[in-house]
Amino acid sequence: MMNDNEFAPLSPLRCGARNGLRFGVYLTVFYAASLFSRQAAVLNLLSLVMIVAVPFVVYFLMKADYRAAAGRYSVGSLWLDGMTTVVCGSLVAGVFMLAYLRWINPTHLSDEWTLMASTFAESPDASVRAYGEQLQSALDNGFTLSPGVFTMTLVWMAGFTGSLLALALAPLVKRSDPGGKSPADIV
Repeated sequence: MMNDNEFAPLSPLRCGARNGLRFGVYLTVFYAASLFSRQAAVLNLLSLVMIVAVPFVVYFLMKADYRAAAGRYSVGSLWLDGMTTVVCGSLVAGVFMLAYLRWINPTHLSDEWTLMASTFAESPDASVRAYGEQLQSALDNGFTLSPGVFTMTLVWMAGFTGSLLALALAPLVKRSDPGGKSPADIV
């Protein structure tokens, strides 16, 4: 005899968290590719392709959950699923990012700021040169972002933009075919 719980859709929070682990690995590979893109041009291309593919990856993760729930998710549930996917994924990638910036290469952020300041200072455009001088002045006065602040800023940014992305994708997923699964197929 079946009970009523067998017909209940999977929790969008649970599905989003599970997808967040997968998406976190994706974001970690993206971050690693972008970190080392100066050493190998193919990594620059890989990171570009991966960032452009983010909406498609999130769409397919959301659609897989929609199908697993036999199409019983509302647009709001799909939005929650997508938001949770991106937030959990950015937290997973944030752990790698923080470890890299804090313990593996603690000078990475200041090196990037110095490179940016020197690149801007060599520009033929006076306004860009002035911006480079301001950056160099900030560095000379000890302004740097800590790895924790930088990581949390990116995690918050990913959460906000991921929420907007999930909001845009949720109606598209809802309009798609749920795959014809019956409630008995729900795990």
